[in-house]
Amino acid sequence: SLFDFKKKLRKKKYDILYISHSVQNVHHNFRNILCGEKSLVYYERVKKIFSNLSIDLKARITHKPYPLSKSAGVSLTLESYCKNEFNNFKKTLSRETDALDCIVRSKFCIIDHLSTSFWQALKSEVPTLCFWHQDMHQLDDRFNGYFDELINANILVTDFNNINEMIYKNFKNPNEWWNTKEVLSARERFLKNNLAEANIMVNKILKFTK
Repeated sequence: SLFDFKKKLRKKKYDILYISHSVQNVHHNFRNILCGEKSLVYYERVKKIFSNLSIDLKARITHKPYPLSKSAGVSLTLESYCKNEFNNFKKTLSRETDALDCIVRSKFCIIDHLSTSFWQALKSEVPTLCFWHQDMHQLDDRFNGYFDELINANILVTDFNNINEMIYKNFKNPNEWWNTKEVLSARERFLKNNLAEANIMVNKILKFTK
């Protein structure tokens, strides 16, 4: 990839960084699946997850909201919808703050949607839990096993009934979990198979020009 997916790790500033996504006003948007009726499902799911977290844990969370400049318009933001659940967060950052810069300064990341931020966290080797809303973000049948390794390693979460337990368990010692043999192998294989270095991508592009 030619996209900037990785930066050098920095001095840790955030215990838990929570990166949220955005819904769209329009009924259907090819750039964002969280539009129309799916928006409310997503809001309700996030609300339920954070309502079950302890106040002490939420007090260690820094929230990085999705930039409104990249959306097609939002009538009701996630922060407004989940006001009570987010009220005890340590801090909410500016929407336009660079997500990757925050990721490399974090001890642990929670990302509530498959997005660029998830790839950045994975590539930057920051302990991360990401929510995969399979009912909204469906894969073509040919690729049903695409994320299996990440799911089995509890990096990608599909069972939202047990997600709070996973957050508590992994946050106790995120680096220990992140560097277990199973998790390390899963993320290394996934990145190797799906996110080539820039020079490899450039060479592939150049082949098409010959």
